[in-house]
Amino acid sequence: MFDDLDDLIVDNLVTDEESYYYGRVTGDFITMTAGLIGMGTGLMTIIGGITVTAGGTILSLTGVGAVGGVPAIAVSVPAVAAGVLEVAGSAGVVYSGYNNMNDHIQKINEINSSSDKHDVGELNKAELTDGVKDSCDSVNSPKGLIGYDFEDYLTRTIGGNGSFSIEGREFDGSVGDRWWEAKSGGYWNMISENPNKLVKFKSDMGDRLRIAKDNGATYELFSNTPIPDEIKQWLLKKGIPFTELLD
Repeated sequence: MFDDLDDLIVDNLVTDEESYYYGRVTGDFITMTAGLIGMGTGLMTIIGGITVTAGGTILSLTGVGAVGGVPAIAVSVPAVAAGVLEVAGSAGVVYSGYNNMNDHIQKINEINSSSDKHDVGELNKAELTDGVKDSCDSVNSPKGLIGYDFEDYLTRTIGGNGSFSIEGREFDGSVGDRWWEAKSGGYWNMISENPNKLVKFKSDMGDRLRIAKDNGATYELFSNTPIPDEIKQWLLKKGIPFTELLD
């Protein structure tokens, strides 16, 4: 059954980027569900580590003056500790799944809003990261690529192993300590027309930049459509290099 599922995912990766990301959203939802179940199991472990018995005693702070006939509460420290760890770990899984699901939904929106994906501008060579354009010129053009196809193009031309997740955030690719985000199609039009999506973009980028720095890596942005000047200024202010690959 799992082999069949793997084959289905691979087929989607090759033939339909939107289906690929819908599959990722489904996987993220399953991850979140598993995390919630784990949290419930952890809570049950905590509860199971606490027992109440009749006829116990309550001691004063000095240990003197015990009162008989009062229900006693017994706490199994190892069980409670194990339950707390399970709840905390499962909460991290839920958080990671939630963030990744938002990222993948954003990718789907990017693909669906890419009606202008063939309308690209002129290449601004001054903004190209050192060495990137030379490597990109040696293979297929990034022009018109959307979502996973553009991410895959960057992986093939720059190197690395494609997208990965760390600390609840997904990155579109990396080579060593060089990490990046890829934006394509109608993404910039989408967030420019929706203030809430623009705010989320800035929040996500800032969070990924922090995570990259915490892990000793750099973080940059690639786009195969023109980046709006307002966003360029924000990226420069944040210290996030960007590259427009428009040919």
